[in-house]
Amino acid sequence: MKRFALYLSFILIALMVAGPFYSLKESLSAGKLPPEITRQHMLTGNTTRLACQDWTDMQDLVWNIKPAAKAPKAVVVAGSDSWPLALACQSFSAPPLNLPVLLYENDRNLKEKIIKKINSFSPAGLDKLGGTQVILAGKATALAREMQKLKLNTYEISGPNTPTNVTSVFTTMQKLNALKTRDVLVTSDERVSYALPASTWLAQRGTPLLLTSRNDIPQPTRKVLEQGNNWQFYVLGPRDIVGEDVINELKKWGEVNRIGAPNPFGNAVKFASFYDHTNRFGWQATQVNAESAQHLLLGSIKDNWQTILAGTQLFSGSNFGPLLLTKSEKLPSQVQKFLWSLSPDWWVTPAEGPFNHLWLLGGLEQISYAVQGRVDFIQELRDYLDQGDQGVSGIDALALVWFALALASAIWTWFHLSTRLTQVDPFMKISWILVMLVLGPVGLWAYYTCYRGYDHQTVLGQFPRPLCVQVLSATLGTVGFGMSTMVAAAFLLAYFGMPLFTVPGFFFWLGSPMTQSIIWSYLVALIVNMFLFVPLMLRAKESSSYSDTVRDNTLTVFISMTSISIGMMSAMWLLQMRGLTVMPEEENLIWWGTVWAANLVGLVTGYIGNWPLVVKGRKIGTM
Repeated sequence: MKRFALYLSFILIALMVAGPFYSLKESLSAGKLPPEITRQHMLTGNTTRLACQDWTDMQDLVWNIKPAAKAPKAVVVAGSDSWPLALACQSFSAPPLNLPVLLYENDRNLKEKIIKKINSFSPAGLDKLGGTQVILAGKATALAREMQKLKLNTYEISGPNTPTNVTSVFTTMQKLNALKTRDVLVTSDERVSYALPASTWLAQRGTPLLLTSRNDIPQPTRKVLEQGNNWQFYVLGPRDIVGEDVINELKKWGEVNRIGAPNPFGNAVKFASFYDHTNRFGWQATQVNAESAQHLLLGSIKDNWQTILAGTQLFSGSNFGPLLLTKSEKLPSQVQKFLWSLSPDWWVTPAEGPFNHLWLLGGLEQISYAVQGRVDFIQELRDYLDQGDQGVSGIDALALVWFALALASAIWTWFHLSTRLTQVDPFMKISWILVMLVLGPVGLWAYYTCYRGYDHQTVLGQFPRPLCVQVLSATLGTVGFGMSTMVAAAFLLAYFGMPLFTVPGFFFWLGSPMTQSIIWSYLVALIVNMFLFVPLMLRAKESSSYSDTVRDNTLTVFISMTSISIGMMSAMWLLQMRGLTVMPEEENLIWWGTVWAANLVGLVTGYIGNWPLVVKGRKIGTM
């Protein structure tokens, strides 16, 4: 019996050491992605290119591929000569208005296309705007006569300067009762590349846009802001685009949040990542899970703004997401890092997703195939274990550090027990090694607490300790063999599989693989400790026979093991079933990470359960 217990102890130690090494090997296995992509395609698995010659072709392409929807109440036509006005008009596309926005310039062919498209929409009219069917903004007011010929009611947005036109869009949305919040997006008229990332947000959420200069708020904008207070401003652009003087002045009318970075690429990434939890403003694109696949629009800084705003309308319906900017021949480092943070991976099957997709605006001159290939590679759906040179995740790295500390603690403890505490019972020594492997550096702290400063009584073979330390020592006696047996059993059941059974009716949850893994692991550990380890550890303290020792300690072992299992198994269930997107397999380092975290919870509940056992003398806390 003693020899069998020793062999079993060595097996437990081997499993506790070899298991994480096995998971590490699997996590660092060679990737299956090719080192380079040699074939060129306009479309790839994770990207779709909207190739066109100019912005007018982009506009045609977008409205040819957009999903069919019910007839809009009106159509918005904005002049293509003023980017602030065209950008502000994107807000009309969002609910509750859901109006298509077209760009216009004084070209005969384009005029005919615009008129044909308006007729195809068959706008019903906006009741709150006198039955308006076409909203003409900026130089698009040149179409007013053509609309009269078609007997379409029009509403014109025009003014002596750009800030006036932009504020006219704001007031028009107020008339249509389309402003549901106090949120306002503020951007500068300095550089269009810093303002463009707002386009898809405006088209999807309908937040109004107001214009400012670098160091001063224009009078038309100031007039609108003076109509109320408690505005929630979101200023898009760094300090050299929107100065601190403007920020300080905006604070007179409400709270101000600046969203910006020193260059256009980082600025777009900053806006894509931003989220205000209080007002639920922002894309929060970096918060990805299996149910939140990302759609992203990618435009070239080399291209004209009209192409990007024409492409923005693609994201004004069921497709939506942030706009990112890139160089023509190279993906900027900020964008590349951001896309890596969204890189999807699956745990068990590729069907889990998420399935991210990028829509590229422009031909190969605007966005090269090298950029497209790089983007496609980054967003490739890959096995979580098959990350190749990309390495392990942050949580995996923490698990590795914890394992390294646990292994070092076990080695140090073995040498210390072998050289300084030779009088400790052999099974207690093995138990302490297992404590280090299941609790890591916390086990080392417990070892120090239990032995530091307490004189050993050679005759009694005991260490006189305060009650609180006795409870800790008694708990660790169960933790060493009990917790390691549960962990080893859970690992082996996950690795080799387990016999499953179903339970009909109210207790259907007992048929869950996770539930059954918990039950089997608990039962194995309970039986092994009740009939093997506990009798052997107590053999030197009790003169009774083996059967009497088992009988006398059955209830004690049950209470002690159950108190540890309640915390440990509950924490494992919460971490693996609720804390993670998909329950990890034993091949995942994160499986061991959740187990080690659960072990610490089990130590706490075990301490509580063992306290009355030590007080009543049912457990010994001086070994």
